[in-house]
Amino acid sequence: MKRWCVVFMMIIMMNSSFLAQLEAQIYRHYETSNSSELKCYADLVQDEPKAQLILNLPSLNELPSYPPFVFSGVIDKSTGEALMQTFNQEFQLKFQLAQKQILNLKLVQDNKQLDLPLLSLTWNHGNLPLKVIHRKKNQALFSMKETPKAVVDILFPLPQWAIDPHINDSILFSIYLNYFGTQFPKGKTVQQAIDQQIDEFVKSYITENQKYYDKTLPDAAFSWERTYSFGVMCNTQNLFCIKILNYAFTGGAHGMEVSKYLTFNLKNGSFINLFEQLNPEKQDQVVQLISKKLSESYAQENHGNLVEAGFFSEQIELSHEIYVTPFGLGFVYQPYEIAPYSFGIIDVFIPKEIILPMLKDNCFLRTWFNSI
Repeated sequence: MKRWCVVFMMIIMMNSSFLAQLEAQIYRHYETSNSSELKCYADLVQDEPKAQLILNLPSLNELPSYPPFVFSGVIDKSTGEALMQTFNQEFQLKFQLAQKQILNLKLVQDNKQLDLPLLSLTWNHGNLPLKVIHRKKNQALFSMKETPKAVVDILFPLPQWAIDPHINDSILFSIYLNYFGTQFPKGKTVQQAIDQQIDEFVKSYITENQKYYDKTLPDAAFSWERTYSFGVMCNTQNLFCIKILNYAFTGGAHGMEVSKYLTFNLKNGSFINLFEQLNPEKQDQVVQLISKKLSESYAQENHGNLVEAGFFSEQIELSHEIYVTPFGLGFVYQPYEIAPYSFGIIDVFIPKEIILPMLKDNCFLRTWFNSI
């Protein structure tokens, strides 16, 4: 019996395909609980051992009109101590995660430290709870020891809106469509629907690569990667805004990462097109603001000339990829959209006190900004 168990385990380890349902994924929303202190918002996704936290702050003298901070790092399971940093390593975040609070929150830049207030777990301010589903599969091209492989890794947010299941489904179906570019399949659970996407990717990988495989070429020439993840930009006062991040490498010089943003009214589950909230007669002013901020961020050494700084043109189009936070709007440009791939995803944030006059009169977003 033991011999057969050993053989069975060896077969599993040698199998060319492995699908994992990964545990310990948690999403939590935190806000400043003391109304007399600086209002901050934090959205934490734990995917042990990794964690991501998106921190929203108002404009400060120390941090004028800074976009949402996206931190990645680890949280010690035994002590709750966390150390995170932004992608460019410009900022660090230190805190202690308690059962329902974020304590000792410190934002660090160089030798400067900003102490932030205690944040409390919040689900009663019009917030959407999420269950995080993580599915990952490694698929070898051939059933041999050394072989190229495809990796598909999906972190998916499943809405848990208990008040009205129709609202829940409306948000779920929209997120799924924007994740995978196809309608949610009828009669399937969310996990089954995600696994179907994984199977289709794996099938495509094998079909397109086995026929042309050349073992004299490096494995990277025949290795694919696809990852899907998300971040919560805003989740308060019945407004939910989510970032969907999609990375794909299917051969070539490099992979491609794109981000999409979806915003919902949690009172009825409707999608909010943030571009349509802008006053058409004032869109040129928004473009001027974006261009000015790009010049300040990327072209100071070129006297504000974006082309000399590497951009494709001095004339910037208004992006349709827009996200909202309690403190303003962000306008996002994909790689190659206005600048070369090396610039990455470009994010321009405009504080609400500046963008507010450029919104349509009596539109949803203007009313929402004025209510918080």
